[in-house]
Amino acid sequence: MSNIRPTTGQIAALNSVDKLQVVFSPARPTLETIKAMWPWLEWCGRHHNRIGGMTIELPETRRESCARNRDIARHYFDTIPDFPILDQARSLFDVAEHVPADDAWLPMAFDAMLMALPNAAKSVSAHTVSAYVDLILNDPEVWQGYKPGFSYAVMVRAIRQSMRENKFVPSPAEMVELLQKQRRQFLTWQHDVLWLHNARDRAEDILLNLGEIKFEGSGDDEVPF
Repeated sequence: MSNIRPTTGQIAALNSVDKLQVVFSPARPTLETIKAMWPWLEWCGRHHNRIGGMTIELPETRRESCARNRDIARHYFDTIPDFPILDQARSLFDVAEHVPADDAWLPMAFDAMLMALPNAAKSVSAHTVSAYVDLILNDPEVWQGYKPGFSYAVMVRAIRQSMRENKFVPSPAEMVELLQKQRRQFLTWQHDVLWLHNARDRAEDILLNLGEIKFEGSGDDEVPF
């Protein structure tokens, strides 16, 4: 569960690869949801306008439009995850945006990141992790109107982005920029999941009107609208 974090003793007994996995474990439910939703999250990202909205119109559900929109409705119905999955994803992404990780977990996460970076020994002082944590918890200009800190999922995604893109250890300013970017991403994904929810809902309406699907539990002779 996301509210269970590993202890310092548990982490100290592990090698560097295992430490990353254990430290990252509180974020796992959200990270697994991102993986499962990735094809659609990536698709939505390719169809954003300049302010983050979707450039693709939702299919029209008026009875006279149903036949024209049948193919796209069928595609949405067959491929967009079902409503419980979408609702869970939106809930997890909301937590990732708003609920900060346990303060004591932050230095563990940054220590694990630094252990995984081959150049860390040459470019990191004893105070690097302290500088990261101090900015995150004590600088109101970093918070951007949120509670102090960043969530487990935001932290892990920012650390992974740093390991993926940076050859050297990020400065505190660079780390904060990554964290703020990932927090904004979770806000964007909530809007994307809402769009997907609405698209699937409209797809169901169209296919019901065309008689291609029925309400769950309806009999063969029942009219589904």
